[in-house]
Amino acid sequence: MDTGNNEFVCPTCGADVIRTQSTCPACGNPLEWEGVEPAPPEGPPAASRAPDVRPMGLGDIFDRTFRMFGTVFTRAIVILLILFLPASLILMIGAGQFYGSIGELLPAAGSGEAPGPEQSLALLASLGMFGLSFVLAYIAVVIGEIAMTILVAGEFHGTRVEWKEAFAKAAGIRMLRGVAVMLLQGIVYAALLVVPAVLFAVAGGGLGAVILSVLTALVAVLFLFIRWAFALTAVGCEDTGVATSMRRSWLLVRNGWWRVFGILFLMALLVGFATMVVTTPISLVAFWDFYREYFKMLGAAGTGTPDPTMMAKAMSTMGPGLGLSMGLNLMLSTLTRPVYATVLFFDLRARRGEFVRGA
Repeated sequence: MDTGNNEFVCPTCGADVIRTQSTCPACGNPLEWEGVEPAPPEGPPAASRAPDVRPMGLGDIFDRTFRMFGTVFTRAIVILLILFLPASLILMIGAGQFYGSIGELLPAAGSGEAPGPEQSLALLASLGMFGLSFVLAYIAVVIGEIAMTILVAGEFHGTRVEWKEAFAKAAGIRMLRGVAVMLLQGIVYAALLVVPAVLFAVAGGGLGAVILSVLTALVAVLFLFIRWAFALTAVGCEDTGVATSMRRSWLLVRNGWWRVFGILFLMALLVGFATMVVTTPISLVAFWDFYREYFKMLGAAGTGTPDPTMMAKAMSTMGPGLGLSMGLNLMLSTLTRPVYATVLFFDLRARRGEFVRGA
């Protein structure tokens, strides 16, 4: 389909192509142009390059997910350590400064004194550092998810992608596209949640109308979240643009929303439970100083008012543990979610008959 400027869309997978190409770079299927004799494809025939994927049941999806996880695990760990060791350190520093600044304000607040300008500026600066650490961790998640997707997609195509190649591809233009996709989705979700509630509140609709608008917006956000669940996967697998990847996900989920929702929900529950088992003992160790100071404060307080100084000390010890826990959770989520998302992505493509041997 012609989109202008000699740019076209592959009729099979919807990826952006140009007229000079004889095969789609995303799915490998031949492109036929009206009035133009297609050039013979380079290398092996398209049919031999297409992955041998057929529509999968729930058991097949679980089995393939676990096998894929084991296949790419070693390469994935290298990528994620490169990304999340510095990201976790920055989160620890940012959270430590932020909660440390809060801890410095608590004694003054307990005595009824207003914080001085230096304390207020220090709190704002630490808040900015904490926010910056979130942004950097978010970028690490996007790069990690795209790199994981590239590793798994390579296995589907029968090609072993090394971690250096996956990392280089993920950290380039695909990272910018992935950030744009996630940012655009976040803006849409926030607008759906906030704008109607604000309009009802300003119009004097009452608390009931505001709550109803928020609940309706949550349903709409859930619907869009599932329809766009594979946009980042499309960026990693097919190197598509922002709009094309979101449209790609939208079309793949069409007529299968409830099935996709159920599988993603079940996978998220299983991964969440496994993550909790791994992170809980580590989090207890990371928050040990906070718990120790907190229980000392409770013991000293008895039935009276807690000492603001002891509360400030407890709060100051909270930041590093929180940053470490957040970094670990993000790393484990990035290690697991792209694997089952990519498996389901190929299953949805197979259900549309996109693969020669899976059609």
